[in-house]
Amino acid sequence: MIPSLKTYIVFVSINFDALTVEHIRLLQYAKIYGISQSSFLRCKLVAATNSGRNKEILEALECVDEVCIYDKQTIQRLQPDCIVAGEDVAAVGDIPVILYREGKVKQ
Repeated sequence: MIPSLKTYIVFVSINFDALTVEHIRLLQYAKIYGISQSSFLRCKLVAATNSGRNKEILEALECVDEVCIYDKQTIQRLQPDCIVAGEDVAAVGDIPVILYREGKVKQ
């Protein structure tokens, strides 16, 4: 029997009035980052948003594997391996946060 492989989960919280190319680049970077960190290319990009309209738009993007409506328990429920953000976010436990802005990873 082949042992089950762990899926590397990347979490992105994304809210927008109009989806821009910068949003798309953020999501694409998050997916590529997750693949680079996982064994056997098993990566799941989960995008969370605050509106049903945005959820439908995000579900149409090829780089996004799952979309959910964000609430206070989302991160606890998903237990992601990392968070990729386009703006400063508060740390959540020991989960690493990668800040990606204007096409570059920021320190």
